Amino acid sequence: MFGGPIDITDGVKSATKLSLLHDKYTRLVELGNAIHCENAELRRTLNKYELFESLLDGDGLQPSEQQSEVRPYHRTNSGGRWMQFNEDEDPFYFEAVDSTACHDAIREYYPRCVDHHARFMHLEQPQQFFGWSVQRREDRGGHHFHFSKRVMCADAAWTTEFIGDEAWRVFNTRELYERLYSARVVMHVLQHVDEHTVVVLQSLPLPDNSVSRRCLTLASKITSADDEGRLCVNILLLGLKPPGDLAQQVGSADVKFVQNSNAYLALHQRADEAGGDDFVEMSLGLHGVYANDAEAQFAFLECACALVRFEQSVLPQKLLDADG
Repeated sequence: MFGGPIDITDGVKSATKLSLLHDKYTRLVELGNAIHCENAELRRTLNKYELFESLLDGDGLQPSEQQSEVRPYHRTNSGGRWMQFNEDEDPFYFEAVDSTACHDAIREYYPRCVDHHARFMHLEQPQQFFGWSVQRREDRGGHHFHFSKRVMCADAAWTTEFIGDEAWRVFNTRELYERLYSARVVMHVLQHVDEHTVVVLQSLPLPDNSVSRRCLTLASKITSADDEGRLCVNILLLGLKPPGDLAQQVGSADVKFVQNSNAYLALHQRADEAGGDDFVEMSLGLHGVYANDAEAQFAFLECACALVRFEQSVLPQKLLDADG
C-alpha cells in the first residue's frame, strides 16, 4: 500500500484536540456574554446613580433659582442630561438638539402655521363651545382642529402680551401644563435652546390614561407685528423625529413616538372696525394623525377642555364674560 500503514491514534488525538479547542471557545463566548451583561447592568446602575447625583446637586441651588418657574435641567459633562420620564421607567440620556437645527425647523414650520390658520378663518359655520368657535377638518394629511375667540379688553396690546407670557409660562412649567388635561399627561422640559425656544418630551392624552404615546416637541414663542403695526404673538409646537438612541432607550414595545403632531397658539391685537373697541383674536390650531375617528374625537375633546381650563386660569373673569 502506498504511504504505509495508517496510525489511527493520530486521528483520535486530532479529534480530541479539536473538541478541547471547541469547549474552550464555548467557555470564552459564555464568559464574554456574561461580562457584556454585567457591564450593561453596571451601566444602568451608574446611570441611575448619575441621575440621583444630579438631583441632589439640584437641591443645592441658590434660592433665586429654586423659586424660578422654569426649572433648570441637569447636564452632564458631555452637554447632555439624564432624566426619568416616568417613575416606573429607567432613566435615559438626552443629547441636546443643535440650536441651528431648531431655528431652521421653526422657520420652515411658521409659514405652514400661518396658512393653516388662514384657511380656517375663511371656513364658514363653526360650532360653538363655551364661547369658542370650533372647526374640524379631515384630509389625507390627518385631522385638523381650530378654536378661535374674541377677547374684548381695554388694551389689546397689553392683553396680547400678557396672554402670550402666561401661555409660555404654563407650557414651561410641568405641574401647570399637566393640570390642563383630564386624562393623564406627563411633560418634561429637556432643553432650553434660548429664552423663547425649548425642547420638551410629553405624552399625549389617551382614553386609558397611559403615557405610551409620546411626542418630542420643539416649542417656540414668536413675537411680531402685522402690516398695521399691531402686536402678534405665536407659540408654535412642532413634533420632532426622536433620535434613534432616544427611541431605543425609552424602552418598552408599548411606547410609540409621534412626530406628526403640530399645534400653535395665535394671539393678535385687533380693533373692531365699527366701534373701534379693542380685542384680542385668540386661536388654537392643531394637526395630528390618529388611528381612527374615536381616537381623534378624544384628542379633540381633551384639547378643547385644556383650552377652556387655560382660559379660566389665566384670563381675568371680566374678560371671560365678554365675547365679540
